[in-house]
Amino acid sequence: MGARGRPSRAELSVVAFEEAEARRPGPPADLAADPAKVWRDIVESVPADWVTPANAPLMASYVRHVVAGRRIARLIEVEEASDAFNLTNYARLLGLQERESRTLATLATKLRLARSSVDDRRTAPKAPSHPKPWEF
Repeated sequence: MGARGRPSRAELSVVAFEEAEARRPGPPADLAADPAKVWRDIVESVPADWVTPANAPLMASYVRHVVAGRRIARLIEVEEASDAFNLTNYARLLGLQERESRTLATLATKLRLARSSVDDRRTAPKAPSHPKPWEF
C-alpha cells in the first residue's frame, strides 16, 4: 500500500535513476559496423538485462545473420531487376535466403526475441470465434 496524501516537495525533487539502463551490453569488438548497429537496435528494444554474457555469442550470431539476410535480399532485387535474368542464380539466392530465414527464426526463438517464444499461450487473447456456417 502506498503512502497517503500528496507527495512532498522532497519526493518530487528526487530524480529516479534506472541502474539497469547502464548495464546494457555493447556490441562485441569483433562485430563489423553493420552488425554492431543491428546489435544496438536490438539491445535497446529489449529489457536491459536481456542480453547476458551467456547468450551474447548467440546474439552476435543472430545479428550477423540479419545482415547476411539483408545482403541476400539486395542481391535478389538486383537479379530480379536485371535484363539478363538467370533462373539458376535466382533459385540459388532464394535458397540462401530461405536458409538465413530459418536460422534467424531458430536464433530468435532461442534468444526469446520471437513473439511466439515470449507469449504465454494460456493467457494470450484468443481470436474471436465466428459462427460456423451451419449455425446461422
